[in-house]
Amino acid sequence: MSPTDHALLQATAAGDDRAFRQLFDRHHGAAVRLARRVAEHPEDADDAVQEAFLAVHRHAATFRADATFATWLYRIVVNHSLKHRRSARRRDARERALPLDEFAAVTVAASDEELRRVLDREIDRLPLRQRMVFALVVVEGVAIDDAATVVGLRPGTVRYHLTKARERLRERLRATSVDGLTEVKP
Repeated sequence: MSPTDHALLQATAAGDDRAFRQLFDRHHGAAVRLARRVAEHPEDADDAVQEAFLAVHRHAATFRADATFATWLYRIVVNHSLKHRRSARRRDARERALPLDEFAAVTVAASDEELRRVLDREIDRLPLRQRMVFALVVVEGVAIDDAATVVGLRPGTVRYHLTKARERLRERLRATSVDGLTEVKP
């Protein structure tokens, strides 16, 4: 039986680098996916995740267990991702939104890979709060209450943003006229 996140975090706080490596391996993928939904650029997301794990390593002893380790980590990832997002916007004022003509080029006979690509693009075009909530709840399977803790909102507000994100995705996917996209239930 593998050790719990809390046990690994306690071992990390005691100086066990192998325990930290296990935490890293267990949560790195989800942290990257979340950061890429929040940060403007993939490089910024990667930097944010690296900084988040460094913060976890440095502050492992301060974890209070008020929430799960994943919730704590996601909050740190979101904070670092937002910091990088603000820095990127100051560095470069251009918006990252994709031109609509790109969606007109999508053919009617879409493959599964093409469907995923279009869906990913549409998720990336959601407003930031909707994108964060959608990524946490739908993509990562985080409970509404935990997602609320991560993004610093009330659970009802998280539900509202999740509903709005789903509505927007359905509208945008229907507008692409790609077979099968209207059946997607994000």
